[in-house]
Amino acid sequence: MAMSSAAMLFCLLLANCAPTEGPPVRFVVPDGYLGPFEILQEKGAGEVILEHGEFVYRVPTNGMLKVAQVVGFTEWHKADAFFASGTPIPVKLTSEREQVPAELALYELWNTRTRYKFFVGSQAEMAAYVKEPVLETEGGRFLAGQWRTNQSGTLTNR
Repeated sequence: MAMSSAAMLFCLLLANCAPTEGPPVRFVVPDGYLGPFEILQEKGAGEVILEHGEFVYRVPTNGMLKVAQVVGFTEWHKADAFFASGTPIPVKLTSEREQVPAELALYELWNTRTRYKFFVGSQAEMAAYVKEPVLETEGGRFLAGQWRTNQSGTLTNR
């Protein structure tokens, strides 16, 4: 049975529109690290390493990883996470239920084109952080009344 030209064209278009899978993304978090961390794209920062076909993001102890270009997130991809010692950390959606009470997991909180925010901890800890995020910038502290400007216009801690 011959396939019509229209049906063949439809199949070809459908195949070209199928999502492509990019390389997996691996997060390596310092042993014992709990709380938020960010991946921030910044000129002059180091490149993301491609190891064994995976983009590897090694989170520093201060929780702020700056990279020259955020890669691996724009295509569909698999993700896994580990503490530096090799202990696996489940990667979960923020809406996913815990299998065990207070189960430790890595959650993606939000992202922009150049900035990604994650959280390592239990679902309850993640939810509390999202509800009441720690003020992380001088601007945020200023708006919360924790900083003020002096006569020269410099921000100072109250």
